[in-house]
Amino acid sequence: MRIPLDYYRILGLPIQATAEQLSQAYRDRAQQLPRREYSEVAIAARKELLDEAYAVLSEPEQRSAYDATFLTKTYDQEPPALRSAVSNPTEAGSIADPHSPSIDIKNEQFVGALLILQELGEYELVVKLGQPYISSRDSVSLEKGRLGDPQLVRPDIVLTLALACLELGREQWQQAQYETAASSLEIGQKLLLQEGLFPTVRGEIQADLDKLRPYRILELLALPEENITERRHGLRLLQDMLQERGGIDGAGDDQSGLSVDDFLRFIQQLRVYLTAAQQQTLFEAEARRPSAVATYLAVYALIARGFAQRQPALIARAKQMLMRLGKRQDVHLEQSVCALLLGQTEEASRALELSQEYEPLAFIREHSQGSPDLLPGLCLYGERWLQDSVFPHFQDLASQKASLKDYFADEQVQGYLEKLPESAPDSSNQWEVQSQKRAYAAATASRGISSPAGVSARNSQTPSESAVANSLAKEREPTAATSRAASLGTVSDRSSTATVSTLPTAQRMSQSQSLLAEPPSQATDSSAAGLPGDGATKSPRRGRQPKGKLGSPSASGSSLQHVPPGNLERLPERSKSAKKTKPIILLVIAGLVSVGLVGWLLISALSWLYKNFSGPPLEGEQPLVQLAQPPIPIPQPGSQLMAPGGPLTEETAQQVIQTWLTTKAQALGSEHKVEQLEQILASPVLAVWRQRAEAAKQSNSHYQYQHQVKVTSVQTNPSNPDRARVDAAVREQARFYQAGQINQAQSYDDNLRVRYDLIRKEGQWFVSNMTVL
Repeated sequence: MRIPLDYYRILGLPIQATAEQLSQAYRDRAQQLPRREYSEVAIAARKELLDEAYAVLSEPEQRSAYDATFLTKTYDQEPPALRSAVSNPTEAGSIADPHSPSIDIKNEQFVGALLILQELGEYELVVKLGQPYISSRDSVSLEKGRLGDPQLVRPDIVLTLALACLELGREQWQQAQYETAASSLEIGQKLLLQEGLFPTVRGEIQADLDKLRPYRILELLALPEENITERRHGLRLLQDMLQERGGIDGAGDDQSGLSVDDFLRFIQQLRVYLTAAQQQTLFEAEARRPSAVATYLAVYALIARGFAQRQPALIARAKQMLMRLGKRQDVHLEQSVCALLLGQTEEASRALELSQEYEPLAFIREHSQGSPDLLPGLCLYGERWLQDSVFPHFQDLASQKASLKDYFADEQVQGYLEKLPESAPDSSNQWEVQSQKRAYAAATASRGISSPAGVSARNSQTPSESAVANSLAKEREPTAATSRAASLGTVSDRSSTATVSTLPTAQRMSQSQSLLAEPPSQATDSSAAGLPGDGATKSPRRGRQPKGKLGSPSASGSSLQHVPPGNLERLPERSKSAKKTKPIILLVIAGLVSVGLVGWLLISALSWLYKNFSGPPLEGEQPLVQLAQPPIPIPQPGSQLMAPGGPLTEETAQQVIQTWLTTKAQALGSEHKVEQLEQILASPVLAVWRQRAEAAKQSNSHYQYQHQVKVTSVQTNPSNPDRARVDAAVREQARFYQAGQINQAQSYDDNLRVRYDLIRKEGQWFVSNMTVL
């Protein structure tokens, strides 16, 4: 059988290698054993090829002859010569390139040759050479035993192919060929599943597939819209991850290695590859878990799609979702924009008043100067917010222009606004929180600042609103919704251009995920948008204010618009009430002074009694004893076992052995606390166990131990009391994990009799050697 290898490649050397380099390479290759899953047959075949290569190249005459002839033989292009090398056509076609170096090997050495090719990184060649022997139609030669015992050779070929697929997938992953890498990994996993072999390797492949999944999703969703099948596959992978995690902000483990914050950033990254309709479908479904972050993202999708496609009904749905979030998160700015887009300027003003986002409010007020209300600034803010912070997150809207004038001029929008139900002028506002109302009123009164028109009114209309309503009622057109839309379009058209400051999207997502009740911090990133938090409110939806409120902002009656009705009548009553409470306050103060005086007298009396009737005072400096810190150090669990002198007792021996077994579980456990070994082991056994623990750490494997120990005998060396021998009965239950997957084959439950040699250094007993009896 001819294999695309040569003796130099077998040893990993160039043709110019010296004799010393040749010897060193042979020793290194011989000591580098393959994975323990390989059979002795495969390891022996590999060793035969290493020995054969070294034997030829280490003899100067044979090496000269080989150097002079192997290239000629390699470039022999006569197909009959190749076909005569093997009787099976499949084997004859195993050489991918007739010009590549090749050697003749025995059939029994085929597994060893595959193993060497796999070690050399020829993964694609390994798959091409080995796959025919596993497929049902080409495995006749394998079943007949031409390559050796089929019961041993077949698992070795399967293992080599699976490892080649694993390494090939990792190479392609590094080259950013994510779907190709996944395909290679899935081929290896499918092969192992079909054969029912090597669960540890299968676990490694599955772990890579899980970690590769986010990269695949981004690669698939980034494809053009024409790649419908691939993009749908990416969405299915995303939905699988969401299901395993329990939602966007869920605590489930999808084995991807992404924390909650990492996954939120991942979601932000992929949004630009999804259309508004795709995001709406995805995030509305996730919001039902429930999920605060998904609810916020669904709100964004509904607002974007509703505005861009002139569907105010979607904006109304977004407004309802914001009401559920508003109890625990400051989303009043978003609510204000939604109300504005629905032509509900009174509600927009009320929501704006409750917002605690300073910079956006400052921008709105700045661009509403000269107007009795905040409509001009709110229109400009909403338009810029949509353009800079909402649309860029959607594939189909990134290049679309946001225009409030065009939105309100649309007949479909006007028709929807005309059909919106009205509400009574004094209906309660479901967005308000009573504590916020009181705090705002107190702050306004203390500063002597009056709010803009339409913002201070909460549960009833102000006189200025009545005046504006009466004035507009005389002039409004028969279709009030049309006039409102036209008014908003005019206001938007008059607004000057400026930069809108909004809260960064990632920050608002983090606030939504953590369900904080505090108001969000401020930011100046105009390219991000505010994310709501979570919460629910069951207050009924507030309807619109009476028609005609969207007329000219310069209507009459503005001089009374800052004083809520009834305030002037209540002022005398509060003055009388204040006069009645003065005597009560004086009585309370007098009572507190009396209590303080009595307490002082009582303390003075107790101090006098203590000085006269207590014992004599202690002289000199006294030790400081604190409850938080013991006067002498208390040994920690697993700390050094001190035995200053004398023979080793059975109780101390039991503690020493138990400490060793606990330290062993830590050093070979999932956290790999190798440094703990020095606390209980001494040379020469310390070096042995340190090497084992480091090897387990490097191979991504660990044990979970459970121990039961009983000391059966203790013998102290009569000539040296610092040395002792302990015999103990130990039950050791070990569960072995490789790459996070349990390996039942290497797990065990053994009852052992172990002899421990102990040595005492500086008062502490260490284990210096151990033997299983």
